[in-house]
Amino acid sequence: MPAPAADEAVTVLYTGGTLGRPKLAAHSHRLYDTLVDLAVDRTQETGPEVFPALDPGTDRVLAATLLTHGSGHLTSIQALVTGSALVVLPEFEAGAALAVLREERITATMFVPPMLYALLDHPECEPGALPELRRIVVGGAATSPSRLQQTVDVFGPVLSQGYGQSEALGIAAFGAEELAAEAARRPELWRSCGRAIADVEIEIRGEGGTAALPARQVGEVCVRGETVMLGYYEDPERTAEALHDGWLRTGDMGYLDADGYLYLVDRAKDIIVTGSTSDNVYSRVLEDFLLTLPGVRNAAALGVPDEEYGEAVQVFLATAEPAAIDTDEVAAAVTAELGDLYTPRRTILLDKLPMTKVGKVDKKALRAAWASGALDRPSVSA
Repeated sequence: MPAPAADEAVTVLYTGGTLGRPKLAAHSHRLYDTLVDLAVDRTQETGPEVFPALDPGTDRVLAATLLTHGSGHLTSIQALVTGSALVVLPEFEAGAALAVLREERITATMFVPPMLYALLDHPECEPGALPELRRIVVGGAATSPSRLQQTVDVFGPVLSQGYGQSEALGIAAFGAEELAAEAARRPELWRSCGRAIADVEIEIRGEGGTAALPARQVGEVCVRGETVMLGYYEDPERTAEALHDGWLRTGDMGYLDADGYLYLVDRAKDIIVTGSTSDNVYSRVLEDFLLTLPGVRNAAALGVPDEEYGEAVQVFLATAEPAAIDTDEVAAAVTAELGDLYTPRRTILLDKLPMTKVGKVDKKALRAAWASGALDRPSVSA
């Protein structure tokens, strides 16, 4: 068969669908050329790396997320192109994952944040439990800085961060060595997802996605490079909305610092507009703080309809023991840390938060459950 052309789709990846109807991001072989270069070619500077060099015949990689999702696809490709052993987890459960990590002597793996949190909360997860594990990559959704630090406390300086999406499988990364060294000097870097990987450009753009913004100003993250999709498969309308002159509008809101480190603050559609002056509440900022509170295992913040302000802040907390958390104290802590604008109108305690099949908090399901009245009780199971 003839080799595929540069503009011919060879792979389609489902988007997560957390905000609406899933889309099919189509990629050409350019994506794989780039992934092979990052995984194999160590003769030139490639920028920050999600997976440092894997050692064929030595490394053993665990794919814990769906292989049809960008995270599982990336993990399996990195293992296969380096000749490393690949172990595939049929489904995720923290206890089973710990057993596989230990019994299969896994040296490298990738988790989405809720999986990492569940692993850290398991009673058998303690320092020294996984002596073979040298690399944990976390990505696929926003990660709490406090949980990242907890991971390093438990497993040591093995944690890398990767930022990407189905539309651009690699955007930014924070290697384990860089994260350990730089975050010790600049603690704010725990909130960063790293710098652009090789051959990828990142710009923060204002409303309309045209004008680039200066450092530390929040706008939409736009990217260009070899890892960006060709478009949405057989969907020219949504392709035109996402791609402009080779630049992808990610739908993520964030900013760059003077050194090029990227900080994400929210999904554009998750921003809560509230208050007497219609200010922005960034759900990730609120969720990151909520995850630092005792007893909180996972958190989600939503904007719900409000007659006075248009939207009001409402938070959902997954807790080990719901009765042990005082929702008034939660609201007071949020106000003290982030200000009145972020104060939740209501806090709902749940046994667990609904998740999508790719391991992200399903805010669409939370909104639907709240709208139906299914979450009116003070403490219920999702």
